[in-house]
Amino acid sequence: MSPRDNAAAQLLSPFTSSENDFQVDHVTDQLSYNAPPKYPCFTEIYLETSIHDVQVGHVNALSTPVIPIWKPGSTVTYTIDIGTFPSPAHVATATNALASAAQQWNDSLIPVNFRSAGLGEHATFVLKYGKRAGNVGVLASAFLPDHFDPTMYIYPLAFTTPYRRDMDKVFQHELGHVLGLRHEFAATSETHSVQIGSSNSLSVMNYHNDLDFGIQPSDVEGLKALYKLKSGQSINGFMVDVLDPEQ
Repeated sequence: MSPRDNAAAQLLSPFTSSENDFQVDHVTDQLSYNAPPKYPCFTEIYLETSIHDVQVGHVNALSTPVIPIWKPGSTVTYTIDIGTFPSPAHVATATNALASAAQQWNDSLIPVNFRSAGLGEHATFVLKYGKRAGNVGVLASAFLPDHFDPTMYIYPLAFTTPYRRDMDKVFQHELGHVLGLRHEFAATSETHSVQIGSSNSLSVMNYHNDLDFGIQPSDVEGLKALYKLKSGQSINGFMVDVLDPEQ
């Protein structure tokens, strides 16, 4: 049974640096303790891409440059694997923060919708509590639409001060990855990407020196431009792959 259908599935190991540098795995957001509070994501340490300006696309496990997106008008559903969390308080904090972040994206009138899956309903992805031993400077990780393991992880650091109170911002960023967005700086510091539009340092997909950030109009416009692309269309050598979140 796939992680999408089994919320109690075993916790899978996130991306490790020993894997292929061109394979997109869990995008993880990292943090340096020697710097002021800064949002760190590990979802795409080894990626590059962009579109209005949002950064998009990657080279998949088959060495094919692709831009994966969800079918416009579809609903991306999620469930929470409560058995992976250390306490009911952790579950409540993460549940509320993810719901808030999903609503922020929905309120932006993007081409797809987020919602919590009903009991027994197929879910597009699962949120789990991750224990990243040996990588303490990580808040969360997610995935791009075509990834084989549709699991989002929230790590212990995100439940500490000052990050806990702004966990919804963390999830806004991670849901951006789920929508197909790369880090704003992907084209210069990560791998293989394409850009649509002009850059915006305030993008929710950028790293910031504090957690006072959020979804920008440029993020929304970039997504709308991205989701107008057709399956099979080629953008700077990247093939658009439109996926159904219900499959």
